[in-house]
Order: sequence, then C-alpha cells, then structure tokens
Amino acid sequence: MPPTLPLSPLRVALPAVVVANVLFNAVAARIGLGESVQVVSRRHDHLFMPAPYAFSIWGLIYAAFLAYSVVQLRSVHRGNRVYERLSAMLILTNVLAAAWVAAFRVGWIDVSVGIIAPSLALGVAMFVTAHHARATHGLSTWITAPFSLYLGWISVATLANVSTLLASRGVTGGAYGPTPFAVALLAGAVILAVALAVGFRDYLVPAVVSWASFAILVEHHLTSPSVAAAALVAALLTALCAMLVILWNLNLFGRWQTRRDLRLARVELEPERAPLRDSQDPPSRGGAPRDSFAG
Repeated sequence: MPPTLPLSPLRVALPAVVVANVLFNAVAARIGLGESVQVVSRRHDHLFMPAPYAFSIWGLIYAAFLAYSVVQLRSVHRGNRVYERLSAMLILTNVLAAAWVAAFRVGWIDVSVGIIAPSLALGVAMFVTAHHARATHGLSTWITAPFSLYLGWISVATLANVSTLLASRGVTGGAYGPTPFAVALLAGAVILAVALAVGFRDYLVPAVVSWASFAILVEHHLTSPSVAAAALVAALLTALCAMLVILWNLNLFGRWQTRRDLRLARVELEPERAPLRDSQDPPSRGGAPRDSFAG
C-alpha cells in the first residue's frame, strides 16, 4: 500500500479551481464581459461550425473534471505522483479555459487561438499521462474518462477556432473554397480520433468527435449539402470506431476467436466417419446392377 502523504497545495486547490471556472462561465454575461460565444461565432460563420447544442458537452466535461478533483483527494491516492502531475496540468487547463472565454467574448479571436493551442497540448499530455498510469500503475479505467472527453472536444474546438480566425480575416478556404476546406478539417478530425482510439483503445475520443460531426451536419444540412454529407460520414465512422473499441475492450473479439478455435479443435479430434459397405449386400431390386451408360 502506498504511504499516506500530506496533500499538496495543488491537489487541494484543484476542486476550487474547477468550480471557479464553471462559475466564471456562468456569470460572464452578467458582469458584462463582451458577447456570448455563440454570438461571436455567428459573426464569423464558417462551414466547420457545429450547431449550438454541441457546446453543452462542456457540462459533461466539467462534471468529469469535478469528479476527478474529488477522487484525487482520497487518502488511498496520496502516494501516487500521477495524480499530482494530472492535477497540476488540470489546474492550468481550467485557467486557460477561463482566459479563452474572456478573449473570445470580447472578440480577440487571434488571442483565443493563442490560448487554445496550449490547451490542446495540455489535453494531449493529460490524455497520454492518464492512459500510461492506467496501464502501468493498475489504476481504474475511469481515470482516463475526463481527459478523453476533453481531448476529443478540444481537438474539434481548436479546428473550429482556427476556422473562425480565418473567417474573421476573410480567408474562406483559399483557392479551393470553403467546402473542401471544411471537408478536409472533418477528415483530419476523423483521422486523429481513429488514431487515438486504436493507439490507446479509447472509445470516448471518437464518440466526442462523432457528437461534434453530427452537430456540424445539423448546422449545415440546408446551406451546404456537401459538408453535411461529409459530416454524416465522419459521424458514422467515428461512432463505429467507438463501438468497435468498446467490443475490443470487452475482449469480445478474443472470445469469438476462442470459440472458433474450440470448434475447429473438436472437428479435428472427431474420428472420420466414412460410410461402410458390405461386400455381401444383395443386388439392387430388379436384378444385377445395370451399367448407367447402357442403352
């Protein structure tokens, strides 16, 4: 059993930081901090923009962050330095999230991109650290859930934020136009999600990307059928990927293979049952057997 150590200030502060970030998002409009994220996004509309309901996933992400911030305070986890590293990165992630909201609400799109880029890097670092800790320290699989949810969404949000910046400067896909650019971003999101799903056997990242892709379909199914079709394909592919990883984690593929091998082994062990013919069998009815080629 790991030794019981005193909690570090970072781990004690983490729940308060998460709650403070949630409260800041809730009261930003009341304190007159610029315009809402949706209003600013609409002003610089682009084809990678998801429907507004997609942003409700932040509620799930913050709930997962808060759950982690409480669990990491338990005495049984005090001797594990992995929680120390994750908590430090998560505090910085919440501080950057509040800074991004402030910058985006006041219309500083370029500053918001400068903030979300290190947020994405932190998302990758937390995701890799949590998965490594689960594999090497025998921690619960659920330790990866908050960071998988966050990485899945922040990867899509980063692409959307860059698209907003380009739209704010009048760049809409360059010589190829906005539609191929949006389709390319969707393809990139799918490739990233599938790579993380296969590399880490993680189903939440592709599930979140599927959620975001379907929201892009909802937003643009009337204005851009091509983007909507690409978003539908992206949503289906990532949803299928998530389901396959779930089956993989449940070892159902291995069980099917085991059952197949057992069936083959039983077949090989069974003696061959060749039909036996008695040489003294009476001739067929009607006398001696006839030659089938006889006239």
